[in-house]
Amino acid sequence: MNISQKANILGILTIFIWSGTTIVMVMLKQLPVMQFLFCIMFLVSSTGIVILKFKKKSFRLVFDVPKTLIFICVFGILVNYLFYFLALQNAPAREVNLINYLWPLMIVIFVAFLPRGKFSIPHFIGALFGLSITFWIISKDGINFEWKYLDGYIYVFLGAFTWSVYSVLLKLYDNISTFSVSLFSFIVGVISLVLHLIYETTYIPNLKELFFIFYMGIVNIGGGIYMWDYAMKRGNQSFLAMLSYSIPILSTLWLVIFNIK
Repeated sequence: MNISQKANILGILTIFIWSGTTIVMVMLKQLPVMQFLFCIMFLVSSTGIVILKFKKKSFRLVFDVPKTLIFICVFGILVNYLFYFLALQNAPAREVNLINYLWPLMIVIFVAFLPRGKFSIPHFIGALFGLSITFWIISKDGINFEWKYLDGYIYVFLGAFTWSVYSVLLKLYDNISTFSVSLFSFIVGVISLVLHLIYETTYIPNLKELFFIFYMGIVNIGGGIYMWDYAMKRGNQSFLAMLSYSIPILSTLWLVIFNIK
């Protein structure tokens, strides 16, 4: 198995893991946004450090990173999650999710602007088909965009746009270790903690919520960010973006299986 194939497999695994995000977020809806991000990013960073130590690799892999990549990743991760959660607080979830799933299509388009990048018509058509299926799934019970929710729509669009740009730009840094995610997530965690202390009231989670926080920080968002970083740097970005439209389909399936409305 070559590096590209391994990256694509990790990307597919990430997509599968992320399909369960909605279920977990239902369990954690009481947590303030910044407090949630701080807890998750602290776990994401710690997980990377533990794995690095277990593999007996140099900690230079975490810190030997160009400043431009630090900005791209910190900005991309922070804005994506922050704006998505803000959007859910300011607009109905159905419309928010529909706008949010523009990001795979954006990736397919933006890949063409990379050096040696190529616009893939089959992947673009596949992404459009995936977006159509997503629209059908999300809107089958009715959908209605209203001006009073414009702030939420803008938040989620900016978040989706930022995530797609962040994902595509990772290709330019395929020589940088994925363990550098530990540094990015630590910085995002610190920023989130500061914003939490300024703007939010601390919420004390119960044992069930703590379990899901650790799951999100170590497996869902944690493992997902590391694997996505590797997949975007070394795999087929357009192909994985097209497959990302399976997330809302699988997500709907999980909601049905667990009887969550």
